[in-house]
Amino acid sequence: SDLSSPPGTADADGDDRPPQAAPPGDGGVADATVAWLRAHGGGAPTASSKTSISVAPARFPGTGRGAAATTHIPAGDVAAAIPVERLFSVRHALEMPGPRGDAYRTFAALGEDTIAALWLIAERALGEASPWHAVIASLPWPEGGEGSASPCGGCTPVSWPREACDALLGGTPLLADAIAASEKLARQYAALFPALSEHMADVFPASAYTLDNFRRAHEAWNSYGMTVQASPGEPAATCLPPVAMLCNHALWPHVVRYSRLRDGTLRLPVARSVRAGEEVFVSYGAKSNAELLLFYGFALPGNPYDDVPLSLELPGGEVADVTKAREAALARAGLTLFPHAVRAGPLPLPLVGTLRVLTADVAALQTFTGNPTTDPISSEGETAAARALCGVLGAMVDQLEGGDARFHIALRSGTAERAVGAGAMEAAKTYRDGVAATLDAALGEARRWRAAVGAGPDPALGKRTRD
Repeated sequence: SDLSSPPGTADADGDDRPPQAAPPGDGGVADATVAWLRAHGGGAPTASSKTSISVAPARFPGTGRGAAATTHIPAGDVAAAIPVERLFSVRHALEMPGPRGDAYRTFAALGEDTIAALWLIAERALGEASPWHAVIASLPWPEGGEGSASPCGGCTPVSWPREACDALLGGTPLLADAIAASEKLARQYAALFPALSEHMADVFPASAYTLDNFRRAHEAWNSYGMTVQASPGEPAATCLPPVAMLCNHALWPHVVRYSRLRDGTLRLPVARSVRAGEEVFVSYGAKSNAELLLFYGFALPGNPYDDVPLSLELPGGEVADVTKAREAALARAGLTLFPHAVRAGPLPLPLVGTLRVLTADVAALQTFTGNPTTDPISSEGETAAARALCGVLGAMVDQLEGGDARFHIALRSGTAERAVGAGAMEAAKTYRDGVAATLDAALGEARRWRAAVGAGPDPALGKRTRD
């Protein structure tokens, strides 16, 4: 998936003509990846060949670099098939001979992501001497960074400079997640380096194993890796699939089922036909823009999977017996304080039920025998629950609007764009727009609930009032 600009969806405007494909504009690295795969068993599709490629690198308006069909691909046919030997997974690192392989095996308990990051840094440092050079060269690796004469953020908020992250995500729930993910990577790096470089300088040279490179490697692995299962019963594993990595995500993709290998081959079957020259899209899953931006570096306008997370807390200052009564009521109904989220559409019943338990009078709660997700506990409690939700959502809207002011200052000044690039700015704006639309829709639902239980009129029309 191209991380420089947010992908869109195929045929979004209803035009019968495929979007105009242009050369990929990446210095030939994607074409070199295709050539590398063909040279190792690839070519035109045949009944006996494990490798087949019916796509080529291209650049499309709105999605950036992607995969264009080289010929008409009927529904049910395969856009690409890649043998398992050409899918890089951590297994390749763990099976390496020599000091590097010994080091990876020694630290295998660190987990798949960390071993993959260490391996990616080493293979990239080898350049054309790496047997995986064609694949690694096609991965994003932003230059600059901390200590550089030209600081530049990476593809996702995890590696954006902190000031840019604050400006672009301020007032949104994603800011805390991005900061936490960035700090977690920094702690992981500090636990390994400079100790590894001091004791195993031949395997982990300090010049290559910088914090910036550690972040870039993690980012590339998380953004471009695909989780696949070699056979039923085996645990799923992440791999870097050449050529398949070119395919962008879309809301209405061509390829939706590709996670299980068949006959030792990763296949990308298209669920609907693809015209020659049309971009071939895959599905990353039903992901919100928060997840797409945090892990892949883009966001989709009008994403139907968008949501905004909420965390609820037990009321403070209550005696222990009251707190235990609320906890027992939540447990009986199978409800929890988190995770909760609001999205476009009706309010989620688990959220409504949890709010009813948290705001109900304890006497009514102790005699209630129904299901709080569907039944009010009491009329007074229903009023309190609706008011509480209006208050929470209203505060989140205020927080978002406060962050909007800083976002627009950064937009006008160009400081954030210089730090992370125009694509990241556009992705952040798309994400923020989705958060605003989701909160507005949820607040409208909450106000209608409040009005329905007699807690006041619905002020949806006219100038918005604060709850």
